[in-house]
Amino acid sequence: MYKAEFERVEKLSASARIFRQIALEMIEVTAMDLARTPPEYTDTSRGAHESRLTRETARRWIAGEYDNTAPMPFSLCCEALGVEADAVRRALEADPRGLLSKLKAMPDRDRRSV
Repeated sequence: MYKAEFERVEKLSASARIFRQIALEMIEVTAMDLARTPPEYTDTSRGAHESRLTRETARRWIAGEYDNTAPMPFSLCCEALGVEADAVRRALEADPRGLLSKLKAMPDRDRRSV
């Protein structure tokens, strides 16, 4: 393999690793947002409003409502990690804390198999 070709392959490989890491971090942040205890319904503070908005944004992102406007759609994040979007979506909806714990417990090299 020529040096130029080798460098091109290395750059593509590095770019793919970075892309996968960003995708993983976006899913982790979403899991954290959904895992937080929602504020009481009667809480009208600014923090409660922001918390509700953050949770709603996370729910809409995983539902695919932001696919046309999100910098990185949920389905693309899952595709980059080689996992089925529906499986991750169900895990986030059912037990975001459990998925977050699973993601954090995995060594970096094994995180592809969410």
